[in-house]
Amino acid sequence: MRLGQDKRLKISDESGMTLLEIIISIALLLVMTIATSSLLTNGVDMRLELSQRSKVNHRLAIAMQRITEDIQHAFVLNNKRSEYQGAAITRSTKSLFYIRQWDNNSELKLTTLTHKPRIASAHESDQTFVVYRIEKDKDNQRPHLFRGETSAIPTNFEDDVPMVILAKNIKSLRIQPWDGMKWETEWNSSKTDFRDTLPRMVKVEVEAYTNELEDETSQYGENDPTTTLRTVVSIPLAVDMKEIKERSKTLRWDMN
Repeated sequence: MRLGQDKRLKISDESGMTLLEIIISIALLLVMTIATSSLLTNGVDMRLELSQRSKVNHRLAIAMQRITEDIQHAFVLNNKRSEYQGAAITRSTKSLFYIRQWDNNSELKLTTLTHKPRIASAHESDQTFVVYRIEKDKDNQRPHLFRGETSAIPTNFEDDVPMVILAKNIKSLRIQPWDGMKWETEWNSSKTDFRDTLPRMVKVEVEAYTNELEDETSQYGENDPTTTLRTVVSIPLAVDMKEIKERSKTLRWDMN
C-alpha cells in the first residue's frame, strides 16, 4: 500500500511545473508583450510622423507653386520704350515689382498676369496686383502666409488689399532678387535704382513649422522644428531688360 502511494506522488511531481518555471514563463511572456507593444507603438508614431510631414510638405508645395506662378508672370511697364506705346497702355497705367525685408521676413507686391475672372463675361483682364506677407491670425496669433489679389490693377498700390490665408503655420517667407551681381534683400521698380525693371531671377524660401499644436491658445517657439522649401524663379519678361549690374560669371549662392 505504501509503495503505491509513493508511486502516485512521484508521477504527480514529474507531470507538474515548479514555481520557478512558472515565474520564468510569466517573465518571458511579459518581455514578449512589452517588445510587441513597443514595436506597435513605434510603428504608429512613425506613421503619424510621416502623415504630419506629408501635410507640411503639401502645405509648402501649394504655397511655393502659387508664389512661383505669380513671379514668373510678373511685369512692369516702361512707357518710354517704343514697344509699350499703344492704345492698350497709357501713361496712367501703373505696374510694380516690390520686395521689402522686415523681421527676417519679406513682403512681396507685384503686378502680374495670373488673374482668373470668377464670373463669366466679367470685364476683367489677366492683369492683377498681388501681395504676399506673413501675418498673425487674429484668433490664435499664429503666423500664416497671406496672399491678396485685386480684380484690376489699382491706381494706388498703398491701398489695402483683401488678404486670405494661403498656408497656415508658416514661420517665414524670404525673397531675394538677383541684381546681376548678388542677391538683394529689397527691390522697388518705382524707385531710381530699380525703376521700371524686373530682376532676372528671384530666390524664394518658405519655412513652415512641422509640428501641430494641440491647444488652440498655444504659440510656437523659436526652437520648434521647421522645414524649408527653396527655389529660384526666373522672370521671362525681364529678359529684354538691362540688368542693374553686369552679370558675373559665377553665381554666388548665399544660403545663410
